Amino acid sequence: MIDDIVSEIVTDFVAQLRRIDIDRPNILPRLLLWARKGALRVRARELASIEICAETPEPVALTAEPFMVLAEAVRCQVITPGEAKLINATRLEGQALRAYAARSEVPADRLYKRRRAAETRLARAIEEGQVSVSCDELASNLAG
Repeated sequence: MIDDIVSEIVTDFVAQLRRIDIDRPNILPRLLLWARKGALRVRARELASIEICAETPEPVALTAEPFMVLAEAVRCQVITPGEAKLINATRLEGQALRAYAARSEVPADRLYKRRRAAETRLARAIEEGQVSVSCDELASNLAG
């Protein structure tokens, strides 16, 4: 399994080298994100073949994929879809908040405040167990 994961990391990293937009900032984090997604696909396939999950959702752990946590937080109405998009773009994809603000025609200071408030609500919801992602849900969404 480890060899499959490493192979997928390298394969996805190299594949994205040809497709990456070098005019956007944060090239390396974006490449690493793609490589990690490849590794998670392999891991999800392995987990799907080994049914080890309980029926009840588990609290979000550090191993849960961040975008899945955001999706679950939106589903639980902890954050809005717009806030999830903002956090995903500026935290996970590495886009500069000012550039994101310019594209969305919203003042950057307003987006900073909006993101901070959303992240505070999200952190509280995770700590309180309000946001959770089950293993089956995580595996099926990563595999797809």
